[in-house]
Amino acid sequence: MMQLHYTPTSPYARKVRVVIREKGLGDRVEEVVSSPLSDEGVPGHPLNKVPALRTEHGDWLFDSPLLCAYLDALDGKPSLSVHSTSSVSRWLAESLADGVLDRAVPHVLESRRPEREQSSYWQTRRLAAIARALQEMARVLNDAPSAFDIASISFVCTLAYVDFRLPQLAWKAAHPAMADWLAEQVERPSFAATHYG
Repeated sequence: MMQLHYTPTSPYARKVRVVIREKGLGDRVEEVVSSPLSDEGVPGHPLNKVPALRTEHGDWLFDSPLLCAYLDALDGKPSLSVHSTSSVSRWLAESLADGVLDRAVPHVLESRRPEREQSSYWQTRRLAAIARALQEMARVLNDAPSAFDIASISFVCTLAYVDFRLPQLAWKAAHPAMADWLAEQVERPSFAATHYG
């Protein structure tokens, strides 16, 4: 059996956990809560990061895009990949969502440091980048096909994470159509079963 090591509040891990549910792999993947910040970390994983997947052969895979693609392809019928389509907008959507997380997660971690150790310069830059990317995400969501794929999964996990960890951004007021779309998507069983908190 495969093992997915994750933390419940990781948006990167949530993407992978959603794919597991969407692909019906619950009986093949054991989900193990692991903290890369603890002394135990992720036993046997060289980089001690989550999410990390230990395959049935004992190999370690990590980074959510790779894990999602691997799990999606296990049955030989990838159904969630945007890479099999020529729609640049779907590729852009996945990249945008991951880019927001790449700014939001460090911002959250930095904000937990003592105030005198925080960099206001980098915190301000990160928030500005997130605001610009959310604007672009709203445009892409309006223009891109609405097929359910890894881009959609990435959008949901990213927007929900911003709500969860950065509520002060109050992005829904500026992007009501995207907020309505998110409200519909989070009712899907795979998202409901993996919510943050």
